[in-house]
Amino acid sequence: FGDQLDWIVPGALGGNRKPSRIIDIVSGQQLR
Repeated sequence: FGDQLDWIVPGALGGNRKPSRIIDIVSGQQLR
């Protein structure tokens, strides 16, 4: 699921792979 968010979230933000913090938070909530 984390890999999915890795391209879904940045893609929604304009293809920027910088917001890893958002992915970390979202994936953290999903896994826990």
